[in-house]
Amino acid sequence: MNDKNNVLRPLLNTIEVRSNLDSHISSQLLMQLSDCSRNGRIKVFYSPVSVAIGYISWNTVNKESLRQLINFKQIPLYTYEWNEGHFKVIHDIAVLPLWRKHCWPLFRRFFKKQRFIIFLRRDRLNIWYRHHGKYKRILFN
Repeated sequence: MNDKNNVLRPLLNTIEVRSNLDSHISSQLLMQLSDCSRNGRIKVFYSPVSVAIGYISWNTVNKESLRQLINFKQIPLYTYEWNEGHFKVIHDIAVLPLWRKHCWPLFRRFFKKQRFIIFLRRDRLNIWYRHHGKYKRILFN
């Protein structure tokens, strides 16, 4: 039972944050968040009083899936492709507006461990690479 709670808690927290933002959750996004929750690929950020204030979720893809993402701007279709490689592709970030400044240090701590940051935003692919402790954009199309 405890393992099931560990899987469900991040998913419930992400849904709570989304509902507090009055943000629509599509069935595809819910499926992705559910898969991320099962595989431990959601990081939920909490306020000092332990209320969920934001989250970040990602997929880990291999080189072939990354190539597909770069060339066609298409996230892998099958859920087994979301947990195959070493490249973290961020697919959803949400933070409550009043807590955005509070979340910056939490995001910095999370990203400090990442060599690449890859995400799609408004149908544009962004790839950032960490070099000597600072991130440089290497692809923006």
